[in-house]
Parts: sequence; structure tokens; C-alpha cells
Amino acid sequence: MTWLLAPEAYAPFFTAPEDQISFGPAVQQFTDRVFGLPPQHFVGKHGLMLRTLRWQLVPGTLPNILHPLHSFLRRELEVNPLRGRVGSVSTFFGSSFLEEVDVASLLQSFQTFESGFEMAASPVPLCLQWPFLRARSRLVETFRQALLRDSIGKGTVVKRLIDDVQLPDSCTPNMMLCFMWASQANATPTAFWTLAFLLLPENAAYRERVEAELHATRSSTDPQVDLCKYIQDITFRSSVSTFFGSSFLEEVDVASLLQSFQTFESGFEMAASPVPLCLQWPFLRARSRLVETFRQALLRDSIGKGTVVKRLIDDVQLPDSCTPNMMLCFMWASQANATPTAFWTLAFLLLPENAAYRERVEAELHATRSSTDPAASLVDLACSRSSALNKCIAETIRLRAPSIDVRIAASDVMLRLPGREGLLLEKGSVLATSPFESHSDERLYGPDARHYNPDREGMLLCGKTALHSSILGVGGVAGLAFGGGKYRCPGRYFAEAEVALVVGMILLSCPTLARDNLQQQWEGGMGDPHGCLPAPDFRKLLGIKVPAAPCWVSAKEKGCWYGPAVP
Repeated sequence: MTWLLAPEAYAPFFTAPEDQISFGPAVQQFTDRVFGLPPQHFVGKHGLMLRTLRWQLVPGTLPNILHPLHSFLRRELEVNPLRGRVGSVSTFFGSSFLEEVDVASLLQSFQTFESGFEMAASPVPLCLQWPFLRARSRLVETFRQALLRDSIGKGTVVKRLIDDVQLPDSCTPNMMLCFMWASQANATPTAFWTLAFLLLPENAAYRERVEAELHATRSSTDPQVDLCKYIQDITFRSSVSTFFGSSFLEEVDVASLLQSFQTFESGFEMAASPVPLCLQWPFLRARSRLVETFRQALLRDSIGKGTVVKRLIDDVQLPDSCTPNMMLCFMWASQANATPTAFWTLAFLLLPENAAYRERVEAELHATRSSTDPAASLVDLACSRSSALNKCIAETIRLRAPSIDVRIAASDVMLRLPGREGLLLEKGSVLATSPFESHSDERLYGPDARHYNPDREGMLLCGKTALHSSILGVGGVAGLAFGGGKYRCPGRYFAEAEVALVVGMILLSCPTLARDNLQQQWEGGMGDPHGCLPAPDFRKLLGIKVPAAPCWVSAKEKGCWYGPAVP
């Protein structure tokens, strides 16, 4: 493998004719081994795939896609608020139970069950109460599956109840439903009335006494969550609904889909290696489940009409046997980098030394709240590449860029670089460049190349720092992160806008987001000089770096604004 790290080498690497330096052969084995897309079907259609996606994701179309995404995200933030995620169900059933289920559907089923609770106890025939029966059936089945997976937390109240009572297996899920009702049905209205009475003016003195007690208990023990995992929890369903259509998710188990995708993504790079796939059964099993999910969706015709994925399928016209694999390829491309980019953007803003940038971002976000249409203003802000928020995102992408981009010499090529001796590349040679390493090059970004500075002008390439240099797709602050030439990332503009929307909504919904533990975790570098954030996982070569450890954050005070849903 020949590494090309000199700035002068980027132009031939990204723009040389295909008969000299080629992208296709460099990724054929990769797409075959990882996604199961045979080269004879992928290579000839790759250009059409890129053109179709670029046409759908140009800046002018972004608001049409971001408006529904905003609505989906808003719903997820309401169901999964960052504060207080240590809930009653997790306490009694164990956090492992909730990791395996669709929490939103579980809550909806419980609410339907509880609303029909008293009528079900009446003489009215149950056969006439189908919403109640359906909700009860879903809840009982959820508990039955949890028992089969053994996902009820060890040592929890529910687990001990099951072990001690020893009901028949067929009745245990119903007992669990009985317990859930007993632990949930009265807690919410009791908490509501307690707060409601304290809000009455005549009870102000009682409220002051209660608040004095509560403030005396405040400490660093506020509920904490892993920021990266939280972001994935709220964005996965929203993004998939946006691209595949909400009808697609109505037919699948979202928790299982996410789990399969996480397993697939964690084994992604090893699958691209020479290690035999037969030794990578967790990856193969996850891929098989995902492909089968897409195949069933196609058979049911549940991919939303007019969505990006539906248009891609209709335009590219791959054989039916390969279309589910292309859908998997798209899901990976749309999901794998969005979560870590949003995570690092927020994480950098939480560092004390970046407080000024956070203030500027929050000022922009709060300005959207005072407009006549706050949700539309937030979408417009996410689409604005000149905003302080988007500058922080571009700098984040620069600092956590992929480690490798590859090409293959399609013929014997003499690479001539200004001021250097010619470099002979033999046919079949693998060529590589490293965006991550290049972005720390002072020749490209100046003496502060390793520092976090969203106000930087951009990559100094070919003697200028224009948003785009002579190499299409390369330049600006994000530099080489999105590739270049005709194989550049087709979804760049959407990716940046999506991250802006996610970060913006999290900061608006939780303005007191904080990282309490700022102790050094690694030697530091590339935007984190003191090593107070988790180190990036340097073993990950493809895509934005992920954190090598959890990043625990908390929200110490109440403060919440989601924005109204966009029609």
C-alpha cells in the first residue's frame, strides 16, 4: 500500500481518470464481503446510485426532508428525555429489559390497556373491547419474549417475584402485567396532583419549604446517561422513518432492528478484512436479519412512497435479490457517521475551554424560539452552512475524520508532483490517503491544526482556502472527510444539516447539559488537549471516529423546549 499524504497528491488521487487511478476495483471486494452486493451488479450501478442520491439531497431539497425529521426527533425527545432516564420500569424490571423492547410502543400499549382497565372489569363482553384486548396481548407477548431472552434484570423486584411465586410459565407474563399496572397506574397521577397543589398561589409557602429541602440534596449524583448511546437512541428511529418512511417501522421491531444494526456496524471493518466470514457469525447473523427485514418490507410494499430510499430503488433497478443489500448499504451510510458526529459536536461544546462557542451556538438556537415559526426557523438554521452551529460541526468532522480512503492503480502510472521526483505506481498498487492524519498537517490548517477552532478559514489547498478547491468535494473546514471527485459523499449537505438539527434540538431541550467528570482520561490531542473527553477509537479506520469509552453527562436542572411539530 502506498500512502499519499503530501497535499500535492490529493488532486491526482481524487481526480485522475479511471483508467489510471480507480475507485471501483478498490471497493468491489469491500461491498461484496460487507453488504453482500456482487460486483457484477454493484459496479455498473454505482454511478447511478450516487447521482440519484445527490439529486435528492442537494441543499435546495433539504428543508423538505428536515421538516419531517424534526417532527420525528421531537417525538423521540418527548418519549426519551435526557434527564431522568432512570425510570420506574428500569428499576423494577432491569435496564436490560428496556434495551430489548420498543419503549414508545410499550408505553402506548400500557396507556391503552390502562384506559380500558375499568371497562374490562365490567360486564361488557371483552370481545367488544378490542383496543384493550390488543394492548393486553402486546404487553403479555412483550413479557413472554423477555422471559425467553432472560432479559429481566437479576436481583430486581420482578425477578425475585417470578422466582418466589413460581406460577406456570403460561401465567407468568400476566403476573408481570399485573405488577406493571400496580407500579405505574397510580404513580403518575399522584405525582401530578402533588405538583399541581404546590403550583397554587395559596400553597407557595409549602412549595418554598419543599424546594429548600430539594436544593439541599443537590450534588453530583444527578442521573447520568452515556451521551453517544442516547444520541443513537433518539436518532435511529427518526432517521430511518425519514428515509424509509414511517410505514416501514410500523411493521418491524425497532429495538431488534437497532440491535442488529449495531452488531453489523461493530463487525463492519473486520468483515472487510481477509478474515474468513464463516468465523464472523455475529456479523453474518446480523446482516442476514437486516437483509431479511428489508426483503419483507419490499414484499409488503411498506417503503414509504416518495422517500429517498423508494426513489433510489425505483431509479437504480437492481435485481430483486440485491435490492435489500443496497438498502442495507444505504442504512449504514446514513446511520454510521451521524451519531458519532453529533456526539463529538456536543462533547467539544461541553469542554470549559469552548464555553464561548457554546454560548454563540445557544444564542443562535434561542433566537429561533422567538420567531413566529420556531420549528421552521430551527430547520433553516440547520441548513445554514454559515451558522456558528454548522461551523462547530465542520470543525468536529475535521478533528474526528476517517483514517483511510483508498484507490487502485488501474495501469502503470507516473505520479508527478510539483517540486518532487516522479512516483511510479504499478498497475494493481493500492493507494491510500488519511484524512485524519492530513487534518493535523500544519501545511493545510496552520499552526493550530490540532486545536479546536470553528472560526478557522478552512483547508489551505492549492494556495487558497475556498469552500471548495479545484478538487470537487474537497476543501473548507471539513477538508478530506467527505472524499472528493466524482465519488465524493452524495449526502454531505444533508449529513451536516441532520447533525445540526439533532445537536440543536438536544441543546434546546436540555440547556443545562453538562459533563461533571472532567478528569484526564487519555494523553489528549486533536481538539481535546487535556484528554477530558473519551479518546477516539483509533482502531476504527472507516467513518467518523467513535468514542472508545462512554461519555457520561447530566442535566442538573429542568429546562425543556422541543419546538412545535412541523405540519
